[in-house]
Amino acid sequence: MRFYLRLAALIYLAETIFFIFYRALNLDEGWYLMAVRLVREGKLPYVDFNYTQGPVLPYIYGLLSPSRSPGLLTGRLITWGFALVCTALTVFMAWRLYGPKASLLTLWAMSLGWFAIGQYAYVATYALTGLFLVAGTFCWLGARSRWSRIL
Repeated sequence: MRFYLRLAALIYLAETIFFIFYRALNLDEGWYLMAVRLVREGKLPYVDFNYTQGPVLPYIYGLLSPSRSPGLLTGRLITWGFALVCTALTVFMAWRLYGPKASLLTLWAMSLGWFAIGQYAYVATYALTGLFLVAGTFCWLGARSRWSRIL
């Protein structure tokens, strides 16, 4: 069981790393990274510049970015971090609710989902939104008495 879990994790990591470096540039990435830059300069979304999404992404990426104006690779690495935490929480919840076989199946399903991996490997709202949804589910389940001992 451990071998297959490690193999699935290795495949997932290899796929996500591949997409970080070789995924085609998406026009949205420049839009989001420019919003991060403008927020770090003290400008407000909707007031000082046009922005069509919720205001959270530029602030969070701005907090996590080591430079004032994050580049494409920095943005993709931040996104990758969100995707990894999201995946780890999802696999952990599957294990906690249904056992080790369910966590293995969950990780394999996530490793084989090329479309989802591709969406989680570029600067956009998908990975951050997924992380918020999974973290919210994790906290909600943690509030239940069955889970109280793990939190």
